[in-house]
Amino acid sequence: MDRNKSLVKNIFIFAIGNVGSKMLQFLLLPFYTRVLSSEQYGTVDVLQSISTLLLPILSLTIYDAVFRFAMDGATKKEDAFSVGMLTVSAGTIVLLLCGAVLPLFFGYRSYIWLIILYTIAQMYRSVTSQYIRAIGKVKLFTIDNMFQTLMILLCNILFLVVFHWGIEGYILGYIVGNFCSFFFVFFVQRLWRDIKYKGIGKGLFSTMCRFSVPLIPNAVCWWLTTMIGRLMVTAYLGADANGLFAVAFKVPTIVTILVGIFLQAWQISANTECESKDFNEYNSQIFHILQVLTFLLSSFLILISKLLVRILDSSYYDAWEYIPPMMVGICFYTFAQFLGALYTASKKTVMAFVTNLVTAIVNIVGNVVLLPRLGVMGAALSLAISYLVFWLFRLVDTRHLVKIQYQAKSIVVNLILTTAIAVVVTFSPKYWIVWGTLLFAALCLVNVRVIKDLIVEALHMLQSMFHFKRG
Repeated sequence: MDRNKSLVKNIFIFAIGNVGSKMLQFLLLPFYTRVLSSEQYGTVDVLQSISTLLLPILSLTIYDAVFRFAMDGATKKEDAFSVGMLTVSAGTIVLLLCGAVLPLFFGYRSYIWLIILYTIAQMYRSVTSQYIRAIGKVKLFTIDNMFQTLMILLCNILFLVVFHWGIEGYILGYIVGNFCSFFFVFFVQRLWRDIKYKGIGKGLFSTMCRFSVPLIPNAVCWWLTTMIGRLMVTAYLGADANGLFAVAFKVPTIVTILVGIFLQAWQISANTECESKDFNEYNSQIFHILQVLTFLLSSFLILISKLLVRILDSSYYDAWEYIPPMMVGICFYTFAQFLGALYTASKKTVMAFVTNLVTAIVNIVGNVVLLPRLGVMGAALSLAISYLVFWLFRLVDTRHLVKIQYQAKSIVVNLILTTAIAVVVTFSPKYWIVWGTLLFAALCLVNVRVIKDLIVEALHMLQSMFHFKRG
């Protein structure tokens, strides 16, 4: 029971910071689409994707190892943090030295130093952020997320509205926001006291690298899976079309944000409970709740997708067409991410790479086949198919790590209803909103027991947190 309370408490704390910070970024989308053209927005999307690719390569994904080993009782948390900081410092030096060479590979010569600074800022922030989460400073972790978002918001308003710096101003806002976040956590938690230059346990660096290095190709493959569609859309149809694709992908991002809160809290529980005798049963219970919530949220967002996109500038309205298939695919993505926590908890990260590699290959092939025939819709369908393969592969592979009792009937029924809503919205026949609403009502009805239990648990949690007493 204590672990359930701990999980719910962490979900609540992460929600305060993540919903406020991440959702604010989504709510700011109309602002960005008004100050940036679809071509400019497509360009900043590519620039950010390049930095996302460089991040795991230059940092050796050491931030994931910092999180896992700082939670491990066999390792001094200060030693794990020190290895992380030294690794990203070395990566920073390499990146600065290679600054003149990168344009040969990536292009965008006028933006190369923005990409470099953005990558460096993300490396340092990732290490400090994962470290404070690992040592139980979840409140500081939450406050930091909110602070980072606030700084990005203020900088973007200053750079885009006041100075009219366009693409450069957008990226610079994220650079400043990430650096401010890093220094905020570093000084508030006095992390300089946890950095050691001598006396680190023998072999710790190699041990952490054996954990993190397999995650580099894993991260690269994941980058290919999520970004290859955008890059191929840009190549085939231009940056303007990629702007529509990027905007459409923001709606599924709502699911990844909200479910990500759950997964952040769950990752802590998975690491601490992986040795418990009833871990299999616990996993089964948690996954069932996750799949119900994911299908409900995804279906609702599909139903209101036209309304969400209508908030944006009219030049982006056509983006709604690509949201339904993306939303169905994002359900499979969240299920795969849940199983991915098992790789981290068991320190078996090689198969995390293999599953991502297969997913990336499927997405590349799907884009090659569908994009020339269906345009941007082909990229959306390819992404959904690759996410389905991603989940099925991990579902089979993780059976030797933990035996989850999947409620197959519930998953199939929820998937059919969610897909039906996506089809109705996509083709928009007469009275489509009525048919879509009825299907969503049916989805709620078949999951009413889970919904009721979650509401009751949430109310009990709020009562205990605020010391309410029954009258």
